[in-house]
Amino acid sequence: MSPPWWGWVGAAVAVMLSMAWAGTRRITTTRHRIGEPSGERPLRLVHLTDLHLRTFDGLARRVAGVAAALEPDLLLLTGDAIHGPAGLHGLDALDRVLGRIGVGGFAVMGNEEYRMAVDPERLRDTYARHGVRLLVNEAAPVETRLGTVAVVGLDAYHGRPEPRGPNGMRGSRMVVLGHQPWLRYFFPSEDPGVPHWMVAGHTHGGQVRLPGWVPVVPPGTRETVGGWYRDRLPWLYVSRGIGTSGIPLRLFAPPEIAVFEWWPE
Repeated sequence: MSPPWWGWVGAAVAVMLSMAWAGTRRITTTRHRIGEPSGERPLRLVHLTDLHLRTFDGLARRVAGVAAALEPDLLLLTGDAIHGPAGLHGLDALDRVLGRIGVGGFAVMGNEEYRMAVDPERLRDTYARHGVRLLVNEAAPVETRLGTVAVVGLDAYHGRPEPRGPNGMRGSRMVVLGHQPWLRYFFPSEDPGVPHWMVAGHTHGGQVRLPGWVPVVPPGTRETVGGWYRDRLPWLYVSRGIGTSGIPLRLFAPPEIAVFEWWPE
């Protein structure tokens, strides 16, 4: 005798929950090219976002291992790195993740650090111990083997974002970090000095996705849930990030580490 319909529904729900739990643990790496390839080896930038670190658990260890194995020239971290009351355990976990990666770079804060009232100086010091500079509505030039480039860090919660790079620097030699994708719209697209590309997180790629439908996304991000958006400058890449919020599940939105091979022009 066939089971009643609710038996089939229960089995389907169980399978979906199992998939969603497994989806929180499988790290995917996406690879992207920026600029015109030349005879020189490109800069390799590894983008980490929405780590939502609570403890230095197995997932945190795998993130550190994958990121280190990619041998980046720079790390780009776009907020929500830590999670939990006051972020104390998360700060320790972040310290250990960065220590295992062993590469410097740049970071911005996300809404989670502000919501949890994380001490910004402790966060800044944690990053600085590993050569990562926390940017709050400021730009920083950095010398690389392909010349000087600049990283612009935007923050929606500390004053008004000022999307300006170093004077005289071409937009093709600048990258923007912002936690929320909508920070992109602070840039006047008609300005020839606008940076050519930007990375963000915040959406978790929807975190739980269904065929043709993303039930829940943060306010203001439904048009930029994940992937590339090239309809204006700066081009925007929204990563699914690593961690979770709300519910500890991911469905058809696995954790992501994005790698960019960049030839600054």
